[in-house]
Amino acid sequence: MFLCNIAYLIYNMNKNSKIIICFILLALINLIIICFYNNYKSPLEFQISFLNVKTAFAIDDINNNNDSNFANKYNAILINELNNKDKQLVLAGYFKEAIKLADHILSLEKNNIRALKYKGIALDNLGNHTGAIQFYDKHLALVPNDTEVLVDKGVALDNLDNETGAIQFYDKALVINPNDTNALNNKGLALDKLGNHTGAIALFTKALVINPNDTNALNNKGLALDKLGNHTGAIQFYDKHLALVPNDTDTLYNKGLALDKLGNHTGAIQFYDKALVINPNDTNALNNKAVDLDKIGRYQEALTSFNIAINHTQPNIDIDTLSNKAHVLGIDLKEYDEALSLINLYLKKNPEHKGLLCTATRIFDETNNKGLADYYKEKLNKLDPYYSCALITKVSTIEKESFV
Repeated sequence: MFLCNIAYLIYNMNKNSKIIICFILLALINLIIICFYNNYKSPLEFQISFLNVKTAFAIDDINNNNDSNFANKYNAILINELNNKDKQLVLAGYFKEAIKLADHILSLEKNNIRALKYKGIALDNLGNHTGAIQFYDKHLALVPNDTEVLVDKGVALDNLDNETGAIQFYDKALVINPNDTNALNNKGLALDKLGNHTGAIALFTKALVINPNDTNALNNKGLALDKLGNHTGAIQFYDKHLALVPNDTDTLYNKGLALDKLGNHTGAIQFYDKALVINPNDTNALNNKAVDLDKIGRYQEALTSFNIAINHTQPNIDIDTLSNKAHVLGIDLKEYDEALSLINLYLKKNPEHKGLLCTATRIFDETNNKGLADYYKEKLNKLDPYYSCALITKVSTIEKESFV
């Protein structure tokens, strides 16, 4: 706002001086924006200040011209510039800043449809799905046939686990435009969550007929095929996706899962490693890599991978990962004392964790401590008499969907 105040001080200068000062001021603002590029709070304030300076000059011109049409036209241009900036913030993932700017726009024009839309998108991405729906509703009250916002509202409902409600809005968009691939993909995901994998595949297939290079549809069709047990078919679609986007970590991870289900543990590890080269902090990839390393007898490497995953999730450590670490220590590496120390510590926090109880049972069996083996076995049987205690706990098998 300091810059805006400076602008007012130059109003009484002559026209040429005013123009020179404005150019200098604009150059300084652009320099500051570049310097603070990675911190949008300051640049956003400066840019709004700059737009307010332009408004101040517009008011000055309006007063001189006494032209209300000019005022309306200039205000529309100003709001359009603000909306363009808001869109950039949303696309860049600066959602809090986008909300602030949307509020600023709405203070100038309360029913601005673009600001209502961008605020809804920003709120949804910040996890406030109910708030997002409120702004989508305001937008749709003004533009009821906006297919993008109909789909956006469907996604927000889906995020609230209201898949049936989401599908209703995807269907509204598809009535207006049957070839809307965004609506087709998102409706397919909703059906998939409801367990209708065949129906989901039909929609992903339709999206691919419209656009054979639709990467979201390729990945999502692979996931649906995987859930139907067609792992080989799933891999074919993951490969098509990766041919277009080789560094997509979600699809690399999903292909690893499919290879694991086919018993190709070495191949699965290779794809988890590819994902980890791009994102070394992907705990799902680290966990599943460790599980596959354990399956092929590379126990020390499995332990290392579990430890890295645990370090990345501090302080909210995943209990299944700890259970698997205990399994590797106690059952595979025969480090009984260290494994039991870990088990005792985390059974206090989660006394009904079947993986920890199972590993404790097996360790005491192997060390011929029948009393404690029977004690843990009895606790496990009360929880789940059919629980298989032979294998490492499978973790992080949730596939990664491609949202539009």
